[in-house]
Order: sequence, then C-alpha cells, then structure tokens
Amino acid sequence: DRLVLETHAGHSSPPPPTLSWSNDADEIGADGSIRLPLTIGQERIGVLLAADDVDGAWVRSRRRFLVAVAATASVALRHARAIARARRELTRARALASVTRELTGQLELGAVLSDIADRTRGLFDADRVGLWMINDEREHPFDLAAERGISPAFQAMISQLTLNSPSLGTQAVRERRTFVARHADTDPAVGVLQDLYRDEGVKTACLVPLVSHDKAVGVIGLYHARDREWPDDELALAQAFANQAAVAISNARLYRATAEQAARMRSIHDLSARLNRLTDVQAIADAIVAEASTLAAFHDIRIYTVDWERGTCEPIAFTDRLLGDGDFRDLLRVDIGPGSFTGWVAASAQPILSNDAMNDERGLTIEGTEEIEESMLVVPMVYEGRSVGVIALSKLGVNQFSTDDQQTMMIFAGYAAQALVNARSYRRLEEQSSQLARQLDSQRRLLDVSTRVMGTLEQEDILEVVADGLKAVVHYDNLSIYRADAVKQVLIPVLTREEHAEEVARYIIPFGRGLMGWVVEHGEAVLANDGLADPRALQIPGTPEDQEALIVVPLISDGQVTGSMNVSRVGGEDVYFSETDFELVQLFAAQAAVALRNADEHHAMSLRAETDALTGLGNHGAFQRDLAEAIEDVATSSPDAGQLGLLMMDLDRFKTYNDRFGHPAGDALLHAVGEALYAATRSDDRVYRYGGDEFTVVLAGVDLPAARRVAERARRLVAAVSLERGAAPVTITVGVALLPDHGTGKDALIGAADAALYGGKQAGGDQVVVPGEAPRQQGRKAAKPRRDPDAVVEQRRRRNDPDRTRTTAA
Repeated sequence: DRLVLETHAGHSSPPPPTLSWSNDADEIGADGSIRLPLTIGQERIGVLLAADDVDGAWVRSRRRFLVAVAATASVALRHARAIARARRELTRARALASVTRELTGQLELGAVLSDIADRTRGLFDADRVGLWMINDEREHPFDLAAERGISPAFQAMISQLTLNSPSLGTQAVRERRTFVARHADTDPAVGVLQDLYRDEGVKTACLVPLVSHDKAVGVIGLYHARDREWPDDELALAQAFANQAAVAISNARLYRATAEQAARMRSIHDLSARLNRLTDVQAIADAIVAEASTLAAFHDIRIYTVDWERGTCEPIAFTDRLLGDGDFRDLLRVDIGPGSFTGWVAASAQPILSNDAMNDERGLTIEGTEEIEESMLVVPMVYEGRSVGVIALSKLGVNQFSTDDQQTMMIFAGYAAQALVNARSYRRLEEQSSQLARQLDSQRRLLDVSTRVMGTLEQEDILEVVADGLKAVVHYDNLSIYRADAVKQVLIPVLTREEHAEEVARYIIPFGRGLMGWVVEHGEAVLANDGLADPRALQIPGTPEDQEALIVVPLISDGQVTGSMNVSRVGGEDVYFSETDFELVQLFAAQAAVALRNADEHHAMSLRAETDALTGLGNHGAFQRDLAEAIEDVATSSPDAGQLGLLMMDLDRFKTYNDRFGHPAGDALLHAVGEALYAATRSDDRVYRYGGDEFTVVLAGVDLPAARRVAERARRLVAAVSLERGAAPVTITVGVALLPDHGTGKDALIGAADAALYGGKQAGGDQVVVPGEAPRQQGRKAAKPRRDPDAVVEQRRRRNDPDRTRTTAA
C-alpha cells in the first residue's frame, strides 16, 4: 500500500523515500504538484510526481505533456520489466540447467546433498539452508542430510517432528507443494516451529518438498533473516530445482544402493567361496561369525544348527557382547517352533526382521540378561525347503536393520546352507570312507583271528585270541565271556577282562537273569547304550553302578546257544557303541562260537582217544604220555615237591571169574574195579587201564610210605568189589616204584614196578610189593624165579605196541 522512491531529479532536497497511495492522482495539489499514475493494463505500478516550486503554473501549463510522459513511462517500464523478467528467467533457467547437469552427473550421495545445499543457498540468497531426507519406516522420519547455518537446537527440534506435526515443512511433504511464511517468527500459521524461528531470527521461511515419482523423499528449508518476497516465478524455480534435486538424490541413492548391493554380493561371493572350502560345520560357523560384519552391521551374532531329531536349535558359534560374562550355550539352545525368534524361523523357514525386539511377542528374553531396546534380524539357512541352520543378528536400539540387510542376509544364508550341507555330506563321506576302511581292517583282523582260532584247539587260547582281536577293532573297557551249562541252567564266566574281574569271575548267572541271561534265553544280541536304564540289566555284586554302554551277544553253535560275549564302555552320554561296532562284535562272537565248538569236539575226541571206553579211565597211550610229562616236571620242580610214584596192578583170578560168569560180567567187574581204584587215589593222582585186567596209577608228590598207603587202599577196595557181588574172590596185586629210588627214567620206572608186581603174583597175589622187598607167600603157589626188570619192560612194550607185526597161525 505504499510507494517506494525509485529515482528523482531537480529537487532542491530529496523527496520522501515512501509515499502512501492517494486517490487524488492526476490532480494538481495545493503545493503545485501533480501525481500521475503509472499503469500496466489495470495494474498500478507506480506514480510519476511532478512539482513546481514557485506557484505550480509550470505544472498546470504542461499537464497534458506530463500525462503523455507518464503513459510513455508506463509503457517503457512494462517493457523494461518484461525484459528484466525474461533475462532473470533466462539466467535462472541457465542456472537450473547447469545445476541439473552437475547434479545428475554426480553419483556420490553425500556430494550430491552437499551440492544441493550450496546451490540453493546461492540461487535464492538464503541465510540458512537445511536439507532433510525422509525415512518412512520411523516415527520421526526427518534426517538432516546437509545444512548451511542450521544450529544444533534447530536440528534437534526438527528431528522430533512426525509427518503429522503441525508445521509448514510437514505440510509441504504431505501435500507435495511449496509453502512460504513471510513472518515466520510471528505468524501462528507456521505451527510448532514459531518459537524456534523467533529464537533463531528467521523472518521468512520457504519449505520446498523434494518429490520423486510422486513421492516426497525430502524437504529443503530456505531461511532468510529479513522479510523476503517470493514471487510465483521464484517459487516455481525453487520447486523445479527441488524436483531436479530429488531426481539427483534418487539417482545417487540408486547408485549407492546398487554399489552397496554389488559390494555385498562381492562379499557374499567371497565369503561363500571361503565357506565352501571348509569341510567342518564348526569351522563354517566360526567363519560366519568372523566375516558376517562385511554384510550387515550388528553387535552380536549367533549361529545355530537345526537338529530335527531332537527338535532343537543348537548354538555352535556366537559372540557375547550383549550377553555379558558366562557360558550361555545352554541358555541359547531353543526348541524348534514358536517361543523364540530362532525357533520360529527354523520351523517356518522364513526370516524375521524385528526392529523392536523387546516388544515383539515372538521373541524370548535370554535368562540372566536384562530387557533392552534391541533390533533383531533372524534368517534361516534353508536347503531343499527345510532349515538346516539359523543366523541371528542383534543390534542395540530400535529400527537398526533394513530390508536391504534382510535381503542380503537371506542371499548369504542360502550359500551358507549349501556350505553346511556340503560339510555334512563331506563328513558323512569321510565317516563312510573311514567306516569302509575300518570294516576292511576289521575283516582282515577277523580273518586273522579266524585263522588263528581255527588252528587253536585249547579253549583258553581261543578266548585270548578273540579278546585281543576284538580289542584291536572295537575298543572296549570291559569284556567277559561265559559258557552255558545247559544241565544246571547257568552261565559260567570263562574269561574276564574287567576292572573288577575277581567279582565278575565269582558270579555265576542263572539263565533268564540279567541281560546275559535274557540273551542266552532268547538267542538274540542286545545293544544297550544306556545299560543302567535297561530294565533287564543285572548288577553283579561288588561292582559299581557306572553308566556304561553294553553289547551282549549269544555264542551260537549248530543252532544251540553255548554262551555269551559281553563288552562295555564306561562313561556318560558321549560313550556309546555304533551299529558298526555291534555288527563287528557279533561277527567275532560267531567266530568264537565256532572255534569253541571245534575245541569242544577236539577235546571230546581227545578224551575218547585217551580214555578207556569200558572203565572211563585213561588208556595206555594217555598213561605213556602223562608219565613222560610227569617225569619231566619232576626234573624242574623243587626238592620239597616229593617223589614221583608208580603203581603197576594186575587182577588175580580174573580169567576164572570171566570164564565162569561170562564176558559181560567180566566187563562189569572191570568197570567196578576202575571205580574202586579211582576212589582209592588222591585228587592229584591219575588212574589208567594199562590193558586187559592190568591197571596203573601215577602218584604225584609222594614218598614210599604214602605210595604204599595208596596201594594198600586200592588193594582193599578191589577185594571188596567181588565180595559185594557174591562171586568168586577177585583180588589185585600191586607193584610200587619211586623215581629215582627204583628207576631214573620212564622205562626203568615201569620195569621196576612191573617186576615187583610179577613177584607178588608169583607169591600168590593180593598184596603190595616194593622193589627189593620179598613178597608174602600166599597159599598153594610157590614163587617163581624173579624176572629181570629189563626183560619185563621189553615184553610189555612188545605186547602193547600197536605197530608190532602180528602173525596168524595157518
């Protein structure tokens, strides 16, 4: 409403700098001056003031001229304004084009934002410039990206605004158009920032939204400390510049996102290649923990494997910056399924991005830790549609992870899952290869054991070979082998390699009791990796109740259970037998069963070969061998062990008995005599049927009186046999000889005892005779001359030699 002085001439003193509009324009005033309006169309743009300092006569005389001058000046001003506007718009258009070229040619976002701040400040002569970017994911979305002259208090106030706050800037963002406040420090229309503008000395504020693809991505604030007019052309220019800036920012953001994504993909590729070179699951997890920071920023990371059999997610590698001191491995273990972020992700094979984990009901606060504001990004490692692992990232504060982080970690998790599967496959191949090598070695050892046991006919040797061979293939802490007594229905320990071997060796197990009894009764092998928990288990008295893994295998031969083999490993849950171990023990048990059967059969055959079938005593061959061995033992024994004695015995009047009662009765009598002789001897003595009606006894550790007592006892018991039968009396004559008193070798000893026997027979029989002593004369027969011992030995040798030539009378 006021006129501002532009120019003047001819005044003795300068005219007033401003005038108010007056309705008396085009009229000569009392002071002789005239105001002629300057107009462009209907718009008044100014006033031409002409004055006569004397009386106004000059003005009055030239009024029409002055009106023409005013009209001409109006036209000139209109043209000048048009030219100035055109020049200004051309200049600004050139500036905008230059800015556009420079902004769009710059792809580094920080440089673009800084350049926008500088150019807008210079282009519109602003005292202060602030450029805020908008983050839609946050409640307070304004982030100061670049500024010139914006104070910390100004920044802090803007950072507290929401999109719904009553201010020109938020309105500009919501409506995507420019707003100007000419009196920002006093105008209530500026909203909650009025006091800030007053305190900061802002008179004019122009808020221009940065719009890209019909969406406000930011806002530019242009602030002047004076009242500044913003004509429409300048507002249009500001908006055009802002639009170009928005395009430049979007391009820079896209470039940065592309560059970051390319960098992340390179990191993913490099890290994945590194993981694929690893063949151990733990090493892979450790590498992820060490290298994942190149993919996303975090404070803590946890790597889990998913154990579907146990239904748990097992932590195998993690950092503990947010956890504190202590071992959190057990606390980090979670069940698969709802109840925790990790369990939910493992079950669903879908990621969770929780930027306010503390208030997310899907989460679980770790026991022993405080509830804090925290963001969580949890992604599954998925292979063939199923989670094989989980990567969990945590970061202090809310809204710390972006969808780009989630996408990056999901891509990487796919590679990590493949690496885990490859490592597990490699481990399985290694295990299979190791198992095959072990099986091959086991087969070789089993073949070696088989060869050795098949060439061994002694039970003790067989058991030792099997135990040693099995130990080399299947490690065990304890081993015991039992033989079954089918008659007594018990299991008898025959080999114990135990820490408590003495207690085990004393305990005889009835059929049906304990695991061994059950195995023998059912003929089935048992693998019990938790022996204490097996209800069939039996605790042997005197042994501790240790947790142990057990394998109990029946020894089966020709369809019959002949015993059991038992092996155990002592320890906790980590101590167990594998199925391969189980199979190998069964193979060794089968070999042991066959070898023991062969040994039993050989032993039975040996007994039959060395046993007289009629009496059950040792036969002539067994006597010859045992006597020779006994003589060798005497040579190496101590002097206090006593002497070796020999009894040679012959029945008296047996032929008469046999002829009278028949051969069956004679055989029965011989059997009864054998039992009588066995009863007469001591536990260490050995009784043999020498041949026909002749018997012999090898006496261990005797002197002459002891030998004579055994001989007399035998004579009395034999004499009682025929009396019990009510038959003709059959007695026995015994010749006694001691080593070395009566002979220094086997043949000499036999000759001495036989000569004494012959002397007793010639004297009537039924007596005990020692070399060098005269036999008693018994009744009717006179004694014949004593035979030479050497002749006796030769005669008996020839008579009992199976290889001697027999001739048959023609």
